Amino acid sequence: MRIFLNSGERRMNFSDVLDDVSRAAGVDIDFEPKRSRPRSVRPSRLDKISEIAREIRMSTLSSLLESYLEHHRERKVQRVRRTADPQAVAAELAITEQMTSAELARLRRRFALANHPDRVAREERDVATRRMMVANMLIDGAIKRRIGA
Repeated sequence: MRIFLNSGERRMNFSDVLDDVSRAAGVDIDFEPKRSRPRSVRPSRLDKISEIAREIRMSTLSSLLESYLEHHRERKVQRVRRTADPQAVAAELAITEQMTSAELARLRRRFALANHPDRVAREERDVATRRMMVANMLIDGAIKRRIGA
């Protein structure tokens, strides 16, 4: 607060205020002696402070990003290759005779959310397409048996 109160002291300009604030904050600014260069060419103290703040943010950001990437690399686990074998898909679906048509529809949706070709990696799309075709065939057959029974 003493910065803004000029009770008999010398009158402070904005650059002196920035100097006092930066010293109080512990920010080290390279104080250059005033030169005879034009003012527009010389960077102001405010520019220096903003550059220091930007460097601190960038170093913090880069360390956080590096930490995230390390964690992400560790977390990456090889996916289990799924097969389009009808018996494997039937075992995964686990359709029972007691399931209603509504339960079969929910089962189809849950299976599609996990196996739809648009939701898997590009190299797994052919297998996912075949798995969806097999699952749809099995579920449609079960629904027809429910309706016909």
